[in-house]
Amino acid sequence: MGNIIQNAVVIVGFLLIAGVGYYLYLQQGELLLDTTNEQLTLQLERDAQTFIARQNELRQIDLQLDLFTDARFESLLSFDRPVPTLPIGRDNPFQPVSGVVTPISTN
Repeated sequence: MGNIIQNAVVIVGFLLIAGVGYYLYLQQGELLLDTTNEQLTLQLERDAQTFIARQNELRQIDLQLDLFTDARFESLLSFDRPVPTLPIGRDNPFQPVSGVVTPISTN
């Protein structure tokens, strides 16, 4: 008796999933962007024009790189400090830890 109920539940579940899939397949056309709305079309055109105007402004920018070859720039001193090299870790991270383990402070 349990085998029949189990088969029935599987069949009902399959039919339910198939029904939901078929419903979503039918709704696929309605989920697409409707471009017949005039306000939406006008807003998209305005956004496109704004994008094109900004793109043209950016294309007109001319970067002058002679700053990097200037003698005053090259005479600047660097105040950087070397980064200390720290041990990266153990050779085998899966090997059990031996010895005393000290937690690293996060402060």
